[in-house]
Amino acid sequence: MCGFRPTGRLHVGHYFSVINPGQEGATVLVANYHAPEEKDFEDSIDCLEAFQVKDIVYQKDIFDADLFFKLLNISNFNDLKKMTQFKSAADDVKTAQLVTYPVLMTHDIIGYKEVLVGEDQTQHVQYARKLIGAYNQKFGTNYPIPIANVISGRIKDLRDSSKKMSKSSPQGCLFLDDTPDEIESKIKKAITDEEGLKNLRFLFEKFV
Repeated sequence: MCGFRPTGRLHVGHYFSVINPGQEGATVLVANYHAPEEKDFEDSIDCLEAFQVKDIVYQKDIFDADLFFKLLNISNFNDLKKMTQFKSAADDVKTAQLVTYPVLMTHDIIGYKEVLVGEDQTQHVQYARKLIGAYNQKFGTNYPIPIANVISGRIKDLRDSSKKMSKSSPQGCLFLDDTPDEIESKIKKAITDEEGLKNLRFLFEKFV
């Protein structure tokens, strides 16, 4: 299975991490609880359907409050604070969602044997493996310990190769619904330092 936060228009990074695996039969989780500030995610869903992704699961439909709170109750707060994402975003995010994110992700993937993730999510899967093992031991269940299948390559922002491609930087992002003219313009304006050229070559090899 694989998943993503439905925060509007999807870009080429989503194609490799979500859409293409979905086309090949992976279950795609629409993790709307991971993005509670986003009330309208019709653009994301329309895009999945346009690419004929069939096996779509909505987090709101599978959420199990009993399971989630049991996972919370056996989670170690100090371990959660050691997460890279927590450290990097602690100054910007002021809600408890930041620290509980790995627990909710564990809830999402429990029961699956394999999870497709980007390189930046491997730590969360490692935590989930540990937490699921503890859950099995405490409650006598037999959930499989999921294996992380890491999607190689990380698409960078066309204007700043130190950052991953994101909709928060639209001029450095290739959206899947961009017009050919918009794509050409963004490619022409992309930075061409060493990392920038690597990024462009990666995109070229994937799409040509």
